[in-house]
Amino acid sequence: MSNFNHLVILGRVVRDPKRKTTPSGVTLAEFSVAVTTRKGKDGGEDEVCFLDCEAWRKTAEVIADYTKKGSLILVSGWLKQDRWESDSGSRSKHKMVVDKVQLMPKNTPSEAPPSQGHQGQHLRDEDIPF
Repeated sequence: MSNFNHLVILGRVVRDPKRKTTPSGVTLAEFSVAVTTRKGKDGGEDEVCFLDCEAWRKTAEVIADYTKKGSLILVSGWLKQDRWESDSGSRSKHKMVVDKVQLMPKNTPSEAPPSQGHQGQHLRDEDIPF
């Protein structure tokens, strides 16, 4: 059986992406995404995971040009481990290499589409048909 290394993350950009260009002219974007895991209805505290990411070429250009701190973004790619030596010994870090990006709509309260149906009603879990 072969291995499978694929990530799909929906989260918010932590800070403005950093655009770099290699000596050969290839574009690199480095950024971090914050992903919140909801702990359920019981009032448990949400958990936030910060994932460092890198994107190359056209994907990097799109991310650098069209996202900023706070942007909602859907990215897919794979996990890689960087390893290096430092004064304190061997070090390593995981990061996501992004190969696809989907920019998500900006829905601020003033831009939110008007809600339809069930206005002023509270829906219970039993009311939802699925």
